[in-house]
Amino acid sequence: TARKHAFFPQFDRLTVPGLRMFANHVHVLHEMLLSRQRIAQQLEELDASRHALEEANASLQKRIVEQHRAEAALRESEGRYRHLFEDSADGLVLIEVATQQVSDCNDTLCRMTGKSRSELIGQTLESLLVQSEESAVADPATAQDRREGDLLVREVEVLAKDGLRVPVEIRTSTVQ
Repeated sequence: TARKHAFFPQFDRLTVPGLRMFANHVHVLHEMLLSRQRIAQQLEELDASRHALEEANASLQKRIVEQHRAEAALRESEGRYRHLFEDSADGLVLIEVATQQVSDCNDTLCRMTGKSRSELIGQTLESLLVQSEESAVADPATAQDRREGDLLVREVEVLAKDGLRVPVEIRTSTVQ
């Protein structure tokens, strides 16, 4: 018994600090394990975010390519329109519906009227036409309008810069 009493205090003195240190190591290992799990979860989230960003980047790249193609098609279409508009044998004029003013015209109309493009742009269509008592423009009730499909057709005279009356057939359609 005396031997037991002498053993346990010595045992307690040697083992209790060791057990405390062991418990601390277990606690540290547990914290490391939890940290490792949190890091793994964060890596998974980062990987998912990276994947989402890669998909968004690929989508954006596709949109950019489509935008460039659309811009190229628009330039080509504008070129064809300009070619048709400018090189037409007919005098062409674009009129703003709200103001009834010339917003653009082609060189053929300039040659027909003897006026420059800058002289024509901003004028109203009515100011370009011959204004007389017998003119269909002066009295719309006497106008000889006719329909050809979606076009409204009217025969009138345009007053050239030199005072010459140029007979024209106006074909109107609305362009959006």
